[in-house]
Amino acid sequence: MNKARILWADGMKAGSMLAVVLYHTGIQADVKSMAYLLCLPAFFFVAGFFADAGMNVGAYFRRRTLRLMIPYLTFGILAWLAWLLIGRRFGSDAETQTAWWEPLLGILFGRSERLVQNAPLWFLPCLIVIEWLYYLIARLPSRWLWGATVLLSAAGYCLGEVWGCHLPWGADTAMTLLPLYVAGYALRPWLQGLPSRMNPVMGVLLGMAVIACVIAVWYYNPCIKLSQGLYGHPVLFCLGEVSVVAFWYLFARGMGHVSCLSQALCWFGRNTLWVLCMHIPLFGAVKGLLLVCGVPLSFYGTNEGSLLLWAGSLIICVPLVHFLNRYMPFLGGRLPEKDAQE
Repeated sequence: MNKARILWADGMKAGSMLAVVLYHTGIQADVKSMAYLLCLPAFFFVAGFFADAGMNVGAYFRRRTLRLMIPYLTFGILAWLAWLLIGRRFGSDAETQTAWWEPLLGILFGRSERLVQNAPLWFLPCLIVIEWLYYLIARLPSRWLWGATVLLSAAGYCLGEVWGCHLPWGADTAMTLLPLYVAGYALRPWLQGLPSRMNPVMGVLLGMAVIACVIAVWYYNPCIKLSQGLYGHPVLFCLGEVSVVAFWYLFARGMGHVSCLSQALCWFGRNTLWVLCMHIPLFGAVKGLLLVCGVPLSFYGTNEGSLLLWAGSLIICVPLVHFLNRYMPFLGGRLPEKDAQE
């Protein structure tokens, strides 16, 4: 896989992660809902692009599961300790009735509503489940692969949206979004064969069409909440997921021609797992630092405060990630070189 392909994959993940962090601020409701629509589909697609179901079970567990399990457990437990010692005593959780042990059960079940100490971590066990689902169905005859994918996706949709049944580790969400992962793998040869430069006119026209689709889905199907199994209208939901993936792909390809932005996006793309795990605790750090300077906590309920929180957490993240990558990469699932997997 050549360098250009990795660059656009990093750009897709970076743009999606910027939307994830923005969603978790107190930004106004319509911006928050748009950020949520944009934040997750590309991750599943890119993960599928790098899928490799040809390994034996042991190697697959080590190279695809441990890299997610280690940071999930590490940051889940560290966030629980911070919540136990600080979060329950100050800020919005000061009056909580949540027992000290309940967030530990949240780690066990892997559901966002139970991970009160760091809700975004739910994505990691969900991704583990989707990777194992693909590993299993990839052993079916190729003519059955998409049939099994669609059946599992329909079952996941019904579990969450129709029956309100939510499985541990976001398994119902993983089933629903499995087609994105399989599509990422299936389209890999085609994407690798695309020229490094896109026709500007074609890029603009495609971009306008994709943005129109994203806005239409945001307006007509606003009740999407993947972590809770809420997807809204099935056709609009599918259109939205595909449109969002296309949006971030075109965005990443376009930003690839702007040197300074491309480098920044690629850095964030390579370190999205760190940002995912740390941005909620860093929100608390930013609030604490600015509280000393006289900035009240109520300020973060405004758009200006939300953007400051978004930017501040990302800025603090940069040196922290550099330090962790250098001295403690294993905490982010960075295995030894022989076990590394893009």
